[in-house]
Amino acid sequence: LVKLLVDNPNIKIRVEGHTDNGNGAAWIAPRLQELSRERAEAVKSYLVSKNIAEARISTVGYGGTRPAVPNSSPEEKAKNRRVEFVIVGK
Repeated sequence: LVKLLVDNPNIKIRVEGHTDNGNGAAWIAPRLQELSRERAEAVKSYLVSKNIAEARISTVGYGGTRPAVPNSSPEEKAKNRRVEFVIVGK
């Protein structure tokens, strides 16, 4: 990703953080939202440390609201704990 951004200085990205559903407990949803945002911010910090301009990177945390797979097993929950990158501008 760093190489892509260095080689293409006009690309802007959004870093999207995700978590599993925390067993579906409503009380934990706000914490999962924050955790996913922190996850995305950590990736942004890494990219900025590699001299990618901060203004080119936005972040969002979705918590467990956008699962990639069902949360029905530990393996599937692990797949939902992820960060995705979206190109939002060139």
